[in-house]
Amino acid sequence: MLKLLKLLRIFRLGRMVSKIQERFQIKHATIMIIQFVCLIMFAAHWLGCLYYYVSDETNAEHTWLTQYLSETGHPIGDRNTGEKYVASLYWALTTMSTIGYGDIVPISNAERILTTIAMVIGACTFAYGLTNVCTLLFNHNRRKVEFEGLTDEFNDFLTEYCVNESVCQEVFGYLWYCHHSSEISENPSTVDRLISYLSPELRDKVMTTIMEKMFRRNEAAYLRTVWSYFDPNFLVELSRSMVGQAHAPGEHVWGGRLSQIERKFQDLTQHRMFMITKGQCRGALATDEQFYELTSGSSFGEQSVLFGTSLVNLKVIAHGYVDVYTINEKSLLEILRLYPIVHSCLRALFKNRKHDFVQANELGEFQNRIATFLKEKSCALEVTRRIRNQPMSEQERLAALALVYPTSPGDPVEGTGLTSAQLEAELATLRGSMVSTQVRIQELEKLLAVDKRDIHNQPSGKESQDMAVPSEHDPDLQGQL
Repeated sequence: MLKLLKLLRIFRLGRMVSKIQERFQIKHATIMIIQFVCLIMFAAHWLGCLYYYVSDETNAEHTWLTQYLSETGHPIGDRNTGEKYVASLYWALTTMSTIGYGDIVPISNAERILTTIAMVIGACTFAYGLTNVCTLLFNHNRRKVEFEGLTDEFNDFLTEYCVNESVCQEVFGYLWYCHHSSEISENPSTVDRLISYLSPELRDKVMTTIMEKMFRRNEAAYLRTVWSYFDPNFLVELSRSMVGQAHAPGEHVWGGRLSQIERKFQDLTQHRMFMITKGQCRGALATDEQFYELTSGSSFGEQSVLFGTSLVNLKVIAHGYVDVYTINEKSLLEILRLYPIVHSCLRALFKNRKHDFVQANELGEFQNRIATFLKEKSCALEVTRRIRNQPMSEQERLAALALVYPTSPGDPVEGTGLTSAQLEAELATLRGSMVSTQVRIQELEKLLAVDKRDIHNQPSGKESQDMAVPSEHDPDLQGQL
């Protein structure tokens, strides 16, 4: 009896299964199917053992142990324990599943009573299984089932409206690409809904993983994008605002003619930036007849967002199936306001470029320019900290910052609220006003010159290629920028 009580430990399996499911991220439907199979085998084991026990303890002359395989001269009752167990388990499964081959039949009254109980248990168990196994299988691969339902629905829709056969083929080719090959989520709202259940830190971790895949930060340099070399926090913000769209071969990614309703739906009046993450496109300008290959990692539209230029002269056509992420001007500029160093770097990179697109073969050049810019910014931040620690008026401080953040005359200098031309005027006034101010500014100029020499003397290697943006949330920097 004490040994039978130890069988109650089996109820601990529920907690063990939950821990295993959490550790290895096993689908709930898979666990339910395994539990159903284990339940059937568990019931068959005990029914088989009980069936053997009843027959073995019965004093009747004829039982299934004496009749089964008796024609061979060695009935099952005279064979070893392993064969007896297999025969008992075989009887239990055939009885519970209502198959009943009839080779093992009850002989005594006790055997018939137990067989009746086994049939009732088997009928209930399998009735439960048949009503739930379909649901379990549906939940096990819900994405595939939903896709099959979607294709059937499209098939009925296109047939009802007598859509041209060639168009139907394009529709189904596009659907199959989105389901099987595209790296863009088929249902972005589901991603947002699932992310909303997580805590803020977990959301950041998940979005960081999604961001690394989107911007290919862990890939080789020639497979990355021009955005892959910036601060991960900035890229996470960017990935949250970007919208993915797959395009079929021959479609206009940009520059095509759409109906007014479709143009309004896509809000094509706004400037936007495009990033190609999979596939190949061809770009063409109205000003020349040359075609430009835009492969995975290429992007276009940066100048239209940063400087308000127009993309009306550019057409981009998908050469095959492509994945493209876009972000509109309003969202991108809102993010860049939080990261002024990135904003300055992008303006420096894309200002006065002849074409508003970046080809994959230009990524190496952009990578070096970004690394150089960020190094200079790191130096500038250090000089800014030194300026803050020196006793001077606010006017002198702004003039000194003009030396650290040189820009074109019309651009505002970060942290000052004035243009560089205005700061140059302030600097000239200070230089002519007092000797002490002149001495301080000369000291700062020497300090800046030393730091710039340190920059040019630094080796350029893989460390410089993957250099991140200095943190703009630095407490020392927040007071100045």
